[in-house]
Amino acid sequence: METFLDTLAGTPWWVWLVLCYLIFVGWRRSRTRVMPLGKTFILPAVILVLELEAVWRLGDGDAARVGIWIGGLAAGIAIGLVMVHTMRIRADRTHGLVEIPGSWSYLGALLLIFAIKYYFGYKQAVAPEQMAESGWIAAHLAVTGALAGWLVGRAGGILWKYRREPNSNLAPAPQDR
Repeated sequence: METFLDTLAGTPWWVWLVLCYLIFVGWRRSRTRVMPLGKTFILPAVILVLELEAVWRLGDGDAARVGIWIGGLAAGIAIGLVMVHTMRIRADRTHGLVEIPGSWSYLGALLLIFAIKYYFGYKQAVAPEQMAESGWIAAHLAVTGALAGWLVGRAGGILWKYRREPNSNLAPAPQDR
């Protein structure tokens, strides 16, 4: 228990700031919202870039390791697409807006991503020799690839549905003057 508390106390302040931001984003996504279509790609793009850095660092030029990450990414994309398939979205292609129903699953996924990244960071700090073992590297690559893929698949699924939904006017009405 003392080690766990020491770990929490030794966590850099910016990690807690990231956690607060992720909770805020997840909470906002629990409600139905109208937003520019492009905003659906921001977080998946950021996570994908961060994960590509991990692949570069952990893959070490090994095709099998990169393949494990790509396999995880493909599985995550498939899961994201399936989850979006049941969503009812509305599209306003005239104004570039999309209405996405609220869901707590986004918060859950963000917290899961945070927890896994935190755990792997913790393990790297306390047992770097263990984290250098092939099994741990493969697990890290597969899991983080799948989580990044889920976000990418979700965004791609929203884009696909956006292009196929009938056009609706989602722009706010002009204020009476």
